[in-house]
Amino acid sequence: MKRENPETGKPFKRWEIDPKKPNLVFRSYAINKINSNGYFEEVWMTEKKLLDATQKDKQYMRSRRSKQKKLPKRKNPLTGQYFKKRDELNGKEFVEYLHYDDLNTGYRGEYWTEDITHTLIKDIHGSRRRHAKDKNIKFNLSIDYLIEILPKNMMCPVFNIKMQWNKGERKDNTPSLDKIIPKNGYVEGNVAWISHRANRIKSDATKEEVKKIFDWLSK
Repeated sequence: MKRENPETGKPFKRWEIDPKKPNLVFRSYAINKINSNGYFEEVWMTEKKLLDATQKDKQYMRSRRSKQKKLPKRKNPLTGQYFKKRDELNGKEFVEYLHYDDLNTGYRGEYWTEDITHTLIKDIHGSRRRHAKDKNIKFNLSIDYLIEILPKNMMCPVFNIKMQWNKGERKDNTPSLDKIIPKNGYVEGNVAWISHRANRIKSDATKEEVKKIFDWLSK
């Protein structure tokens, strides 16, 4: 869970300040690390250091993207094939090949993560946003918000089963983003993470329609 900025009542954003941390500005949350108070660890630094870090990040990415890609993609030593999303190696999961060469390894750049949750939620956020735009559905969700409302114990609030990010095809216990009241769209307060099975059963049905199905099955 992200500690909130006491002045805004919302999670900290880059460059915001906290009276308890004089002369420092906020950079980011470390969502794969939890402190003793149950919050995500936070990265704070001086304004000069954050400005320098931001400029270096931009320069680094511009230089990487401008270089011609000549080096080959590294293959998974366990399969002999190119890495696929969520392949595991050395305690990390593969996300994608990057658009630049890594001269240190002699291969195309690679993106790996120890926290696949953030990556998968980012993908779901993007796909739901595109869907909402195509169908003219309300959408005001942020990636941070979707991470915030994911049950910390990963239990489906409908069936009380443990949810997990399954590889490959979606399974009954895969987390699924549900619009509680479909007509209200993808807006804060109207979405929840439930199991894929629960969402598949619910679909776009109203409470009354679900009750009718239950009554019919109970005859």
